[in-house]
Amino acid sequence: MINNGSGEKENLYATAVVAKPGKKALAYFLDYCLTLVFSILLFALFDLISLAVPSYTNLKEETSKAQTNLYQIIYDSHLSSYDDGNVFMSEDKIVENYVYGIVLSSSSDETLSKMNQYKDKEKMDKETDRIFYYYNNYRVENKNLFEGDSYIGDEYLNKVFPKSKSYFEIKDGYPILNINSVTLLNDYILYSKNENGKIIYDSIKTDYRNAYKDCMNDIQTSKSYKETLTKFNSEKNTILMTRGSFLIIGYILATAISYILFPLIFKDGKTIGFKVFGLAFTTIDDEQLKISSILIKSLLMLIMGFSANSLSCFILFGIQGMYLLTFNIWGFINILYVSIFSLLLVIVSFFLMIFRKNNHQTLSETICMIVAKNTKEFKVENNVVAKEGEDDGKRND
Repeated sequence: MINNGSGEKENLYATAVVAKPGKKALAYFLDYCLTLVFSILLFALFDLISLAVPSYTNLKEETSKAQTNLYQIIYDSHLSSYDDGNVFMSEDKIVENYVYGIVLSSSSDETLSKMNQYKDKEKMDKETDRIFYYYNNYRVENKNLFEGDSYIGDEYLNKVFPKSKSYFEIKDGYPILNINSVTLLNDYILYSKNENGKIIYDSIKTDYRNAYKDCMNDIQTSKSYKETLTKFNSEKNTILMTRGSFLIIGYILATAISYILFPLIFKDGKTIGFKVFGLAFTTIDDEQLKISSILIKSLLMLIMGFSANSLSCFILFGIQGMYLLTFNIWGFINILYVSIFSLLLVIVSFFLMIFRKNNHQTLSETICMIVAKNTKEFKVENNVVAKEGEDDGKRND
């Protein structure tokens, strides 16, 4: 490099050709991917170290225990049970089981249970009907945990099936389908051609689903559930805040590695991506970059590349990463919202790079007053582009 007399050192690439948008975009994308990898590795390191901290380990154990207790309350109420995968049955499965089970209970045809459509379905009665058991057994036995009395007794049919009660009749204190309804409904289940059966099927499913949701909402008002849920949420939020901190701190350090450490090592603002694609930076006046420019650019890239945290959430935690995405870490940082903002900045930056024909500056380059140059192409006096090496004598004067 040579001194231009102004107190600033002229950049080695002062006469280099401005980098084309396509190559720059690839270089930035490579740096983004590397930053993502670095941040995930750093998060994994922090997470591993945290396992050696007794207070954090105890917190995770207590949170798991509180969650188990919540599941146990639902299990004890008979509102749900574990399926073959050792997870709670879905609402759809529970509603479907009721419809098939009430047909088995209401029909006099004992051969139905051998049909494929009714395979593994159990008859509905006062014990197996989850809603009936909840209101007439669990709610009564644990009335001290609830405010008010919810015993419904003979009102079960009116409360649970307000729109489809005409399809039922009471037998031994429990509602079963009348002969006509069970015939039509069974015909629809077996052959899917009976329109009247479909109407009955949809009506009963809708009523039972709504009543089931009421039960799930009701049990959450119990004293034991509310206390356990409060404990679980408090501990879960502490863990989310801790792991979110790991994620963001890891990302900050990863950004520093990508946009501060490597540019200082490679010189002229080169990141790994810029090094791979043969690009470098000069100031807008074709002078050597100052450290302040590198630091400002790294801060801008920290903001513009923040969406890497969203990807990290899904890579590390799958669909459960949505909890961390929408959680307010440190009281105000929401990864999802900041990621959306960063993507908007990237879009603005991309269009700036495309439409600024003279130097193709991105948003961060414009703010830092720097320009990306192609280290393999230089301008010569006759305006013909020379390849690297053809003008070495000129640049080394």
